[in-house]
Amino acid sequence: MEKRTRELFGDDIKKQAEEAFDIDICGDVRGFENFIFPAKRGEEDCILRISHSNRRSADLIEGEAEFVHYLKGRGISVPEFYRTLNGDFAAEFDRGFTGCLMEKAKGNIARMTEYPDLPARIGRFMAGYHNGGLDFDHGKGRRYDVAEDIERNRLFFPDDWKILEEYDRISNEILALPKDESFQLIHMDFHQGNFFIDGDHITLFDWDDSMYSWHANDIAVSIFYLIPPQCLKGENPERAQQIAEELVAAYREKRDVTSNWIEQLPLFIKYREILLYAVILRSVGPNPERGWSKMFMEGRREIILSRKPTYPVDFNRFA
Repeated sequence: MEKRTRELFGDDIKKQAEEAFDIDICGDVRGFENFIFPAKRGEEDCILRISHSNRRSADLIEGEAEFVHYLKGRGISVPEFYRTLNGDFAAEFDRGFTGCLMEKAKGNIARMTEYPDLPARIGRFMAGYHNGGLDFDHGKGRRYDVAEDIERNRLFFPDDWKILEEYDRISNEILALPKDESFQLIHMDFHQGNFFIDGDHITLFDWDDSMYSWHANDIAVSIFYLIPPQCLKGENPERAQQIAEELVAAYREKRDVTSNWIEQLPLFIKYREILLYAVILRSVGPNPERGWSKMFMEGRREIILSRKPTYPVDFNRFA
């Protein structure tokens, strides 16, 4: 989140959100790109998300909520969006802020140590929601498509012409891909921070990055985040291969993905790698102090410019 956005935010915006959705905020803020608050609507636990319109305008939020509402109606386990007192999914506040209110998902974060079949669970769930969303059409909302998103993300990049040149090269390869029936509205951020498991039940939330792109792009993002970070250095290639193969095999149980699109997974993974590099660089700096980001950023510029594969996975083995 930009420093200016944090400076603009204040308690008056929280108050406006409480009035718009008839809720009580009942906890501290969290979030990386948005202001996220726990809230109560009567006795019900909810999640309030506040963004600035320079990131998410009201019509983009409406489009996100419409899609999630559509999937919910087709039996996909997603948290429902609640409407304002005026009947809209999105609310507009002072100083350009926007907001929405969602049902709180049941369950807990899924860890690979507890769920060794997690790649397969993700693959099956993803294929199910891809099938469920094929006939969706917007009402008054909208979402970006991949071309708009690529152009918008270009603003994240530092004053580094070599990195920007590589970003443009990767982006142009993506934009040249054919738009077939697999080009639809997708989640685009399906990782362990954005879904809970309750027993055997996955609930996928945080559709804030959803956009029109290919199913293979959604698959690639999940593979990117599921593979352990040490594999970024080329370590444990067998584990990286296993995770990718298990996710794709489970996906194919419910929906076909052709070898042509499997061959594009490294391209989509590379795009996520370079985009994440730029986002972390702008938000945290080149040397994060701890965690996954620290490991990811170590030598990342040189790795990107070398055009080495992000992970040691041979996608031709299951194409």
